[in-house]
Amino acid sequence: MNLRKILGLKKGRRYPIQRDWSGKSLRQRCFEAFDEGKRPIQVVRELRVKESTIFTYFKQWKRFGPHIRKQIVFIKGLLAEGSPDRDRMMAFFAGTCGITIEEFQAILSLPHGLRRLLTRTLPLPVHKDIANKRVVALDAAMAIFDHIAIHGGSYEDVLYTVNHLMKQSQKHRQKIDSDIESLNRQLEVIAKLEEAAAEERRRRPKPHPIAIRKAQVEINQIFTAKLAEAELSYWLRKMELVKEGLTPEQARQRLTELLTDGYDIDRAQKMKAFQDKIDPV
Repeated sequence: MNLRKILGLKKGRRYPIQRDWSGKSLRQRCFEAFDEGKRPIQVVRELRVKESTIFTYFKQWKRFGPHIRKQIVFIKGLLAEGSPDRDRMMAFFAGTCGITIEEFQAILSLPHGLRRLLTRTLPLPVHKDIANKRVVALDAAMAIFDHIAIHGGSYEDVLYTVNHLMKQSQKHRQKIDSDIESLNRQLEVIAKLEEAAAEERRRRPKPHPIAIRKAQVEINQIFTAKLAEAELSYWLRKMELVKEGLTPEQARQRLTELLTDGYDIDRAQKMKAFQDKIDPV
């Protein structure tokens, strides 16, 4: 997984950072001077650097906020390998930024990764959510402006209407959330019941193959006995019809009507097949 591509991170520096005898970069020295209240012109004279570079660092210092270097040093101490709260702090910062711990570690390994994270110069999911909210607010403001420009109206009327619509939307959202929560509870109960049934099936002892074979033999015996009883009943009934004066063919037709009368189509076909087997035409 290419975390640089996913997070939109830039590549590292092409040239190494030039540091002074104390190990500080030019940016660090400029930021320290600005933290002390010095103006860019004073810093240009002291460090003897091009004005454009100093003013660029001054703009960055204003955008980042004063004492950004101290904040970075403090947070680096919290995230150091030997810190007792390192794991908790890693999870906290990753959750705040809306990314995983692995992605947060990848950002820290980049040049100025922590600085870019603190100054919000990285495209993170949490920033995307904020941007979406700003777009929604802007669309709503433009719609209200167009309505006032076309139809007129006072500020109080617009404010009342917006508050009323927001309350209605909030009630609708609460109802939807309540329905979703109720459905989730039902699904949870069903899942627990299915899990209990599966556990019961796993605990139920499996019958021995000999017992299964014995049960099959008993079932076949019962079926054979019932079939013989049905055949005997059929012939006795046919004999009674013949005694009543019907011919064997008429008795058979009468039994066909009796066997198939009042049944559904499938069962009638089965009864007809049973008669054809024991008393073919």
